[in-house]
Amino acid sequence: MSTLKEVQSACLVLLNEFDRICKKNNIVYYMDSGTLLGAVRHQGFIPWDDDIDVSVFRKDYPALLSALKEELKDGFLFVEPGSYEGLFYDWIPRILLVNSQRESENAEHNAYRQLDNKIGLDIFIIDEIPDSPFRTKCAQLKQTLVYGLALGHRYHLNFRRYHGLSKIFVFLLSLAGRLFSLSHLIELQQKWACQYNGKNCRRVKLYNYPVGECNLTFQKAWFEASPVILRFESLRLYAPENYHEVLTTLYGNYKQLPPLEKQIPEHGNLSETVIDMDFVRSCLEEMNK
Repeated sequence: MSTLKEVQSACLVLLNEFDRICKKNNIVYYMDSGTLLGAVRHQGFIPWDDDIDVSVFRKDYPALLSALKEELKDGFLFVEPGSYEGLFYDWIPRILLVNSQRESENAEHNAYRQLDNKIGLDIFIIDEIPDSPFRTKCAQLKQTLVYGLALGHRYHLNFRRYHGLSKIFVFLLSLAGRLFSLSHLIELQQKWACQYNGKNCRRVKLYNYPVGECNLTFQKAWFEASPVILRFESLRLYAPENYHEVLTTLYGNYKQLPPLEKQIPEHGNLSETVIDMDFVRSCLEEMNK
């Protein structure tokens, strides 16, 4: 059993390692989603938050990928969508804290090699999208299509989450998806996500956002200026200069706290969470030197 404070300490260690590697290699990144919101509204973690989100432009991802594979310290592990033994989890690359566990082991976690069951830092990728609303809808439709196909490679697909035509749509796509290798679908998702990059588009999208947020779009200009530095706990981290506009797009009135019943951790179960706190404390001590 772990406390939320211990989980946040583990997340801070992950964030510091990511920041260290990026700054050493001159890679621009941005705090994203709840991490950006926490930095702006709380100067650190949202009090009930239990994960870390960052984003990078697609053009910077190859350099980040190389740097992470070469420089990530022992105790951390980088995973990509193809790291789950032929199973589909999602499109999000992550840095994981190796000696951590969100929930008790079960058959599904074991099928994913426990890589879905660790404290991690999510990396979202920024791609350009066309200015035409019609082309934007087509691009999003293609992403919906390839995601549905990839669901055919899930360990378990809970159809009770879907209703009406959506259930039929997911069933047929996931069935068809088994005709394709997961590696092919990963390549297809990335190809379609990149198709408008470098074409002077005025907007961007993060196609590997969680399903409920992947339709959101942002002005590219909000990210094009040099990043600003914001405090996040004891760290000083990069944020988009127009973070107000980004957060408003994500959350609306982001300065207002949600209802009390929603102020709860969203990932895992604290009563089952296990963390190597000796490792976390040694990292924290190194950070504070």
